[in-house]
Amino acid sequence: ALKLNPQDVDRFILDISVQDMAGQSVNSFKTNVDVNVTVMENLWKAPPPVKITENSTEPHPIIIAQVQWNEPGAKYQILQKEQPAIEIPFTVDRDGNIYVTRPLDREEKAFYSFSVGPKDVDDEWLAYPVVVTVTVQDINDNPPMCDKALTIFEVQENEVVGNYIGILKASDRDEEGTLNSRLKYRIVEQSPQIPSGNTFRIELESGKFQLFSSELNRRLTSNYSVKVEVTDSEQLAFDTVVFSTAFKTLCNVEIHVIDINDQIPVFEKSDYGSLTLPEDKPVGTILLEIQATDADEPFTGSSQIIYTFTSGDPNNTFSIETDPKTNKGYVKIKKALDFETSPVHNLIISATNPEPLVAGVQYNSSSFAYWRVNVQDVNEAPVFVNAPYIVDILESAPVGAQVVTPSAFDPERDRIRFMLKNDHRKWLRIDPANGTVYIAAPMDREMESTYVVQIVATEERKHAYIAPKNRNLEQKIYEIPIEINDNGNPPLAGHVILKVNVCLCGDDQSCFRVINGSNGLPTVAMAVGTLAAVLLVIGIILGVVFFHLKRKKEKEQKANPVTALNPSELRNLT
Repeated sequence: ALKLNPQDVDRFILDISVQDMAGQSVNSFKTNVDVNVTVMENLWKAPPPVKITENSTEPHPIIIAQVQWNEPGAKYQILQKEQPAIEIPFTVDRDGNIYVTRPLDREEKAFYSFSVGPKDVDDEWLAYPVVVTVTVQDINDNPPMCDKALTIFEVQENEVVGNYIGILKASDRDEEGTLNSRLKYRIVEQSPQIPSGNTFRIELESGKFQLFSSELNRRLTSNYSVKVEVTDSEQLAFDTVVFSTAFKTLCNVEIHVIDINDQIPVFEKSDYGSLTLPEDKPVGTILLEIQATDADEPFTGSSQIIYTFTSGDPNNTFSIETDPKTNKGYVKIKKALDFETSPVHNLIISATNPEPLVAGVQYNSSSFAYWRVNVQDVNEAPVFVNAPYIVDILESAPVGAQVVTPSAFDPERDRIRFMLKNDHRKWLRIDPANGTVYIAAPMDREMESTYVVQIVATEERKHAYIAPKNRNLEQKIYEIPIEINDNGNPPLAGHVILKVNVCLCGDDQSCFRVINGSNGLPTVAMAVGTLAAVLLVIGIILGVVFFHLKRKKEKEQKANPVTALNPSELRNLT
């Protein structure tokens, strides 16, 4: 359908016909009627964007816009769009007039957006609310501010005329990009005026200081005090509008004349060795203290040392903080270490000065040091993506229906296996390979409306099982080529030859060896020899026994002598 526009056509006549019997019979009756349609302008629309000048001195409230419903009798209500809600300085009356209730401050809030909607006498909405936008326009009501109470620059006594010395920084809270915040700089005082009153120059709009005289002499004057006037607009006339200088601020600058930078920083040692640490070492940990010295004047830009990594740290994993009093550097972890992407960091550290070196002097190997960092792998646990997983499922869902497939990864790129915990009703099962959870048994909402289980992701162990495809293998030693891949980026692979001895196993799981040429039965000679050896051992044992018995009897006769009465008794005794 096309939108109606009263500017194009403001009236339509519709010819409507009605026929009974659905017009399917020659006996049906038919009648026609004209309907006059007048297109009227829709009065309910958003007002044009409103612009209000800040800090208005007019009496408030002030009408800033109006909305109107198509019929009389409507009432209007303002709806906030700000999150979190704030107290907006706007109201609306029964005629749809929108008011600002107090002066606005652009520096406090530069833009407002809210909605206004119509309601009937029953407090029901008549239409969707329309959006009202209010932009607060800036006036020059803020003075320039010096970024520092005292700005300090350094300049070498042999500095060339026109050389950059530094930038005086100031700011203005008024709207950026307008005359109200356009700052201009002018030197109004220099002390001492040696060799002249215009030894230095400042660019009008940037605040850039430059040397304007080449006759600096540190022995005569080592410090200059300069006052700079900063203004936020000039008096300009456009037709009848006049922009005048509303605010001025004085900024204080000190310029120190320093010794020429003819000495380079020298490291206490050129090689700081190596350090091995785990990849889960916390960010911010101090790993190393480094020290370089500079023979130029202390506490000047010629002797101040800046440490930087010139090689080995493309991702800015490390940082160096310098103690300005001692020039000692502290190497810290700036970003989390990662063994998988950078297991080794071969770092080259340079020591330089903020002040440029004089002509003919250059940094050399004394201003560089080497340091090696070895990162150890830490077995990190698998990580779930978008956890926790909240799933709504009908209790009538059939067994086998899919519930959820979680997403997880292992930082070491190892394979992951999944398992369920706290599945006390055994309603679910999980595919250990991909983590997909299925319904394993009928579920009952009346027993448990919220069923909470844990999906546990674990790394697969870092070893492999080897099993024969064919059990009927010949008894011999097989050489099996194996490729081992680390799944890294890029992936690296190694190849090994695994020797497998296929044989019959004994009770002790060792290979049973059969002696060649033997049927496993003893020979006749072996049997005879074995029998003779057994009989010999038995004879020796019996001889020893009888010998001991005889010796025992002789000892008893000597201990108890007997006188025999006749030869027969003697025989009985013996």
